[in-house]
Amino acid sequence: RKADEAARRCVAMWWEVLGLGLLCLVALALFRPKNEKTPERKPPNPQNGEELLQLVPIHDPAVLAPHVVALWPTLDQETRKKLKEAVHAYGWEAYFITDLEDPDLEKRIRAVEILGLIGGKKSLWPLMSALASRNERVCFAATAALKELQSPGLIETLIEALGVPERWPPARVAEIILSKGRESVMPLLEKLASASPAAKGYIIEILGELGDVRAVPYLIEGVEDEDPVIRAKSARALAQINGPVMGVTKSLQQALKDEAWEVRAQAALAVGNLRIYEMAASLEELLSDPDWRVKETAEKALKQLN
Repeated sequence: RKADEAARRCVAMWWEVLGLGLLCLVALALFRPKNEKTPERKPPNPQNGEELLQLVPIHDPAVLAPHVVALWPTLDQETRKKLKEAVHAYGWEAYFITDLEDPDLEKRIRAVEILGLIGGKKSLWPLMSALASRNERVCFAATAALKELQSPGLIETLIEALGVPERWPPARVAEIILSKGRESVMPLLEKLASASPAAKGYIIEILGELGDVRAVPYLIEGVEDEDPVIRAKSARALAQINGPVMGVTKSLQQALKDEAWEVRAQAALAVGNLRIYEMAASLEELLSDPDWRVKETAEKALKQLN
């Protein structure tokens, strides 16, 4: 009897312990604070070049790229140089060159923008390919990027592209070359003689827009070219030269009598703009020219001389 009673007590005690354990588990489940989520890393928000440099090693290029584009105009040359060195060390150029093939348009445009700022020699032809894009936004972004790109051979490559207008839009290419200013003049002059007829015309027009006196001897040759289009463009380019121009009288005198009215008109424009007073009599002869456009230009040129 005593053994049975002891057994019952043990069983009862076991159930009490089990029940107490279950109550504890329930209480823990009910009152235990919820696990807090791991705080997400805040997106970077650099305010200057120094902060941007510190973030390069710890953030994905795609995350920082918009900040590089936004802050770039505010950075001095030394900071830009440091930033280029930092991002090249972490493979940004290759990263964004790969993005140029991405089907996502916005991703491609972002890659074009950033390569214009941080890209090097390897970025030149990928950006030239983007310039040839039929998508207007990509082409526009590539134009802006190539204006910013500092790469050996850039101007020479652009001049070659002028000879393939069916692939690269000449207006965009010329815009980029003009943005480089005086550094474009000598590469343009060196390519002029060997350029294709199409490229030659564009080169002369660009030289006119640049207005550099170093182009004068080359433009004089152009005024005497066998192609009337080249003669007319050369005369117009001479009219745009900024600075003293010497040795053009003989060529312009001949151009005023050219068989092509475009050449006569552009030569008259050059005489007026360059203030070649000794050629006033030749301009007066053009007042009876059979083409009204030549007569009108001659009248304007004479007013400039008077």
